Amino acid sequence: DFDILIKYINENIDYNIISKYPSIERDLAIIIDKELKWEEIEKEVYKVSSLVIDVKPFDVYSGKGVEDGKKSLAFHIEFRSKERTLLTEEVDKLIKSILKILDKKYQAKLR
Repeated sequence: DFDILIKYINENIDYNIISKYPSIERDLAIIIDKELKWEEIEKEVYKVSSLVIDVKPFDVYSGKGVEDGKKSLAFHIEFRSKERTLLTEEVDKLIKSILKILDKKYQAKLR
């Protein structure tokens, strides 16, 4: 019944401006403790920089080639600036910072 549904429509519409600057995407795979949750890793990655606009896991593996009690976690990171095009060197530095923080906090190693 349309009359019932119409009263639940929210009149406030939020828009996001499409960036005129391209994003840079990177994939990382790290070895971490098997009990560590994805949300902890995600939270730390976002903290590194406001240039990190998206972080998504795409693979978890444990088995041959990964020591007992550990897992391999692969995830996708997207970087973008609202003011300019990012340089590859800048993103490389951010990746190094991410890996350093994850190593320090969770003993994560690049796979």
